[in-house]
Amino acid sequence: MFTKASMAANVAIPNQEDPCMNSGERGTMSDWRERCLDALDLMRDDPERARGTGLELLAQAQAAPDQPAGLGGALVLAFADHYQGRHEPAEAEFERLAHLFEAANDRRGVALCRFGTMISLRSRGLAQQAYALGHERLLSALPANVTRESVLALNCMGVLAHECGYDDEAIRHFDGALDAARSIGSPGRMAQVMANIGEVFYLSGNAEDAESMLTEAAQLAKSSNER
Repeated sequence: MFTKASMAANVAIPNQEDPCMNSGERGTMSDWRERCLDALDLMRDDPERARGTGLELLAQAQAAPDQPAGLGGALVLAFADHYQGRHEPAEAEFERLAHLFEAANDRRGVALCRFGTMISLRSRGLAQQAYALGHERLLSALPANVTRESVLALNCMGVLAHECGYDDEAIRHFDGALDAARSIGSPGRMAQVMANIGEVFYLSGNAEDAESMLTEAAQLAKSSNER
């Protein structure tokens, strides 16, 4: 269950507004942001199509000009590099983009960049470093309201905590991710997180609770119309 796909499953989640943006920004930024997140959902099964979204956003930014769309396009391409095994260039780009999003006071953009760095470090076998980065730079970047990024970030923290041997912390992060998925109305993400919780229960010897959680996750996933 704890694969790259388990942290960025092929599930579409509805948009949530960012309180860090003013009303004028929302009209120009929401489209690229949702396209960026939708592309991230595609990365596991269709990385080239996801990369195409990044290129389209870059072209949109050059035509407008539209700096937010350009940042979103570059971010999608960085994730595509990561999922195609080019981890170190992706990490450098995530760091560069994080600084640009910080300058734009875009916490959701920063959070996605930190998430990207974490999953890239994990792919290189650096789970402890990735988990420390999450505590130091990801959780503090999350906006106050619940967003799609919140679910990704907290689920990722749960996966990393479990891999580092901190099962109590893993369950706490997964519970937060489950609450966030429930808040944004995403049964697909809820099922994903519940499956992760069930696996932690199973590996810790709690077979009864594991079976209950995994069964509920399977039923929820089956009834979900999300991708």
